[in-house]
Amino acid sequence: MFKSINDIKLYYFVFFNILTTFLKVKCTYFYIVYMCKLMSKKLKYYQQILQKVSFDVQLFSKELKKAYTYLTPRDRDILRNWVDDFIINRADLQLAIYHL
Repeated sequence: MFKSINDIKLYYFVFFNILTTFLKVKCTYFYIVYMCKLMSKKLKYYQQILQKVSFDVQLFSKELKKAYTYLTPRDRDILRNWVDDFIINRADLQLAIYHL
């Protein structure tokens, strides 16, 4: 089956790369499912509101402040990560968040 020690090393290298890639994908999937289950109804509501008002910077800032007021600390952390991902390509919203 294996002709040399290099064949064995290559086999293990390929095997472990495939295994680690599979585990990363599986862990990412379970993390997403876990986070979706953790999200409260209020958090989902504020995410929808923020998406709808993202056309206006002042309104977005106002709604984000309101969301931080009413959400639990855990939901605030999740919302903060979501907002970071949401505004990544929106320079106007990034400036508004920077001033909060």
